[in-house]
Amino acid sequence: MSKSEQNTESVLALRDLLRTIISKPQNYSDEESLLLSLKSQGRSAGLEFTFKDGNGDRHIFPISLNTQKSYADKFLTSGYDGLNKLRQGAVDSILAYKARKDKPNKRTKEGLKLAVSDLEDDILSQRKINMILLQGLSSAMSSITSVRDAHNKDTRIKRAEDGLNKLRAIISLNPPDFDKLNEESTVVNLADYRYDD
Repeated sequence: MSKSEQNTESVLALRDLLRTIISKPQNYSDEESLLLSLKSQGRSAGLEFTFKDGNGDRHIFPISLNTQKSYADKFLTSGYDGLNKLRQGAVDSILAYKARKDKPNKRTKEGLKLAVSDLEDDILSQRKINMILLQGLSSAMSSITSVRDAHNKDTRIKRAEDGLNKLRAIISLNPPDFDKLNEESTVVNLADYRYDD
C-alpha cells in the first residue's frame, strides 16, 4: 500500500470508526486511550487503531494533522469540518454513555426524573433535525423548479449542481446518521414509511 493509499484509508477508516462510536458508544466506553486521542485534533490525527466493521479489519494509521485535513477535504463530502464534527460527536457519545451508566436506576424517583429529562432532550434534538431536513426539502423544491425553468442544458447542469451542493451543506448541519445524503438510492419505497393500525 502506497503512502497516499494509506493516508486515504486512515481518513476513511477514522470517519467510519467515529460514526460507529456515535451509534454504539457502549462498545468503546472502556477504551480510555481511544477517548483521550479523540479529545484533541492533533492526537486524533496521530491515532493508530484497528477495529472491525462490515468490511473486515480496518486500520487507522498515524498521520499529521495537516495531512489529515488535506485528505479529508479531498475525499470526504463534508471535508475536514465534517470529520472534526464527527470526532466531537464521538467524544460526546462516549461521555454521555458513561454518565448514563452512573445515573440512578429508573425504578427510583430520581431515576425516573432523569429518564424523562433524557426523553425531553431527545425530542428537542429531533425537532432541530426535522427543521434542518425541512429546510433541505424546501431548498430541493426550489432547485427542482429552477432546473425545470432553465432554457439550456449547461444552465440546467449548473443549477442542479448548485442545488446538490446547497442540500449537502444543509444536511451536514445535522448530527451524525442524519448528516449525509444517500445519493446511491434514488427510489423511495413508501411502504417503509406506512404504519399498520
